[in-house]
Amino acid sequence: MGFPYESLIPPAILLDTDGLTREEFAKKLFIFEKSMVNIHHGLHGIATLLHLPVTEQYKTFLESEEQNITFFGSTIKKLYFETKISESIYNKYNPATPEKIKYYNHVHYIVDEYIETYLGHRKQVNTDFGYAAQKGEIYYNKSDEEREYIDRIVNIAEERFEDNPPIYHTEMIVRPVKIKNVINKFHSIKSLCKQFPMFHPDFMYDFNQSSGRISVDDHGKYYWMKKDDKYYLDKEKTFNTIQAAIYHYKKGKKKEDGEDEYERQMGYSSLIMTAEAIRHNKKNLMFWMGIGESITNFIKKHPEVAARRENAVWDGYTSLFAKSNNMTHSELLRYRMLGMIPRDLEDVIHYDSSRDLI
Repeated sequence: MGFPYESLIPPAILLDTDGLTREEFAKKLFIFEKSMVNIHHGLHGIATLLHLPVTEQYKTFLESEEQNITFFGSTIKKLYFETKISESIYNKYNPATPEKIKYYNHVHYIVDEYIETYLGHRKQVNTDFGYAAQKGEIYYNKSDEEREYIDRIVNIAEERFEDNPPIYHTEMIVRPVKIKNVINKFHSIKSLCKQFPMFHPDFMYDFNQSSGRISVDDHGKYYWMKKDDKYYLDKEKTFNTIQAAIYHYKKGKKKEDGEDEYERQMGYSSLIMTAEAIRHNKKNLMFWMGIGESITNFIKKHPEVAARRENAVWDGYTSLFAKSNNMTHSELLRYRMLGMIPRDLEDVIHYDSSRDLI
């Protein structure tokens, strides 16, 4: 029948609009940020959802950063996002305050900027290796949870076994590898780009693309197009590729028990229901297919939603019926107008949820 689903929020937003600028799209998406969608903030997030390629100038910047990688580790500047958090995190130990709510209702940009790498004070350690360690190596000390530079080997005692590889009991002088960095936090994209212009969305992403795929994950078959700087759902291409309803497809690999592993993907009726949940501002319906807030009550309260859902199901399965009977679009429309397609389609077609809509 179809359910509201979080991964369908981006295409569902575009479904019921007359086109949105990228700023309008980002603002509308932010209202429904949670769970899977919460990594897509502002224009950077829109670029990710639209699967925009990075620009050549940003590639050049990344290449220059990679050249700065030292023997001790990476020196690359990293951009993170921090945004509003679900009200469920607030409790008696972490009370909600007007200041917290105001802060988390905006996107915050964080740049982790590398300053330098240096070695800490020397210390003597004893550890076991599966090989003979040498001076100048860096290894990870699980006990101290840090990387350490081997400054000097004091002694190595090899212990051999009959059926297993040898163990090297090693006594050595090491120096912890320390990285000094600065966390820069910005409350607007303008302030971010003033100090770090390489993180401007237009510098990073090619917004000149006129069409592409829109999805939160890698399996979506929803498409967008741009006209006069406004983004639309490419309905023709999308409806030619998505399914009628929920379906499962093989992922091409098997579980540990040898059974085929399947991935669930939402189709046309779920897209419609997601759009309705957005229209009525029912955020809780987006997650776990409405289990958090009863979808049954939602449909009962809004008869127009029930009608649109029923039409979506009818449209989807009549399309499958037409396809299974090799009908043209004109024949499908004529059959629908004359009421010649049986309502109980399960008696007419062998339902195969992997089939596309016409």
